[in-house]
This record gives sequence, C-alpha cells and structure tokens, in this order.
Amino acid sequence: MIAKRYDGYCDIPIDVFYEKSRRALLLLGTIEDSNVPKELKIEARKNFVINCVTALEVFLKDMIVILLYSNEEWFYEKVKKLQKLRDIKLNLLDACKMFNKRKVSLGELIVATYSFQNIAHIEEVFSALTGEKFLDKVGKVKVEDEEGKSFVLNEKCPDWRKKLEELLNLRHRFVHQVSFKERLGLKRLKNLFECLVSFVEATEQYLLEFISCENGGVK
Repeated sequence: MIAKRYDGYCDIPIDVFYEKSRRALLLLGTIEDSNVPKELKIEARKNFVINCVTALEVFLKDMIVILLYSNEEWFYEKVKKLQKLRDIKLNLLDACKMFNKRKVSLGELIVATYSFQNIAHIEEVFSALTGEKFLDKVGKVKVEDEEGKSFVLNEKCPDWRKKLEELLNLRHRFVHQVSFKERLGLKRLKNLFECLVSFVEATEQYLLEFISCENGGVK
C-alpha cells in the first residue's frame, strides 16, 4: 500500500475510491428505500453510474501521479510515447505563466491531457508507462486483501472488460445524451459495481508490485 502523500496532492488512491463509492452507494440506497416517484429512482441509478466512473477516474489519475513520482526520470522516455502529449501546442506566454507559478510534474501533465472515461485511454497510458500490456497484466495479477483472501480478476469476473466498457459507455450516454433511455435494474448495477471494485483492486495490486521495493524499485 502506498502511504506516502505526493505534495498534498492525494491520499492513498484506493481509499479515496472506496470513500467516493461508499457515498455513491449510500445516496443510491437512500433514494431506493424512500417513497419517491419511480422517475427519481431512475435518475438516482444514472447518477450512481456517473459517480462510480468519477471515482474510477480520480483513482487512476492519482495512481499515475504517484507512479511517476516514484521515479520521474526513469519514466521520462516512456512518457514520450504518449501522442497526445507530443501534440500539445503551447505558446510562450502560456508556458511562462504555467511554469513560473509552480513546477508541473509529468504525472500532472498526463492527467490533465487524458480522459480516463474510456478503456482505450486507460490501456494506452498505463501500457506506455509500464511497458507492458496493462489490461492483460491487471487481469492476471493475484490480488490479496487484508483478510488473507485472494482473487484473480480473469477468474473472478471473466467478462470484466466488457462490463467495465459497459459502465463507461453508460456514463457517457447519461451525461451527453439527455434523451438516452436504458433499463437499469439494481441487479445489473450491482454486477457492474462489483466488477469495477475488483478492477480497481487488481489495478492497485499490479501497480504496487510494479514499483515495489521488493522488486528492486521500478522495473
């Protein structure tokens, strides 16, 4: 577990994810248990999806900042592979204003440039940083919790990629297509949420192993 703060930027990323998810669940449960019109319950379920994806995005961005902070110099060559960063055009006045204000880290540049609300960007960025097929590795890593239980994402949720993409697509449609209608039952929400949590836990496990001192630091 990474306990170190990055200049006050974030706490332990997975703890932030758990807390945001807990609040989303609490809000959804409150609405579901209340005597409100069905239309409001439908909106609450949509908001739950949006809140879950937001929690995921915050987690991934925080992990990137911490990952690069562990050895920014080593990651520099890998960051060069990210096309969006290479395509950024910044005039001298903007650059002067940005870099005079404070030092901007590579991690912050990446999280400000990429959206982590689609699976392609997640794969692109983390694969570039690790030099490995990120989603393949996450699917195979053995995750151990504090109670001594363990799981492998590919075994626990064989269709996790499909479910993760489904969750991200639902969020996009709920936000950008006001008239979009989708039957969203609680059982379906539960399955999507459980898959999301398992993906986040596997992602943390893989990245911690990647930068762990036991493995001699960054690979």
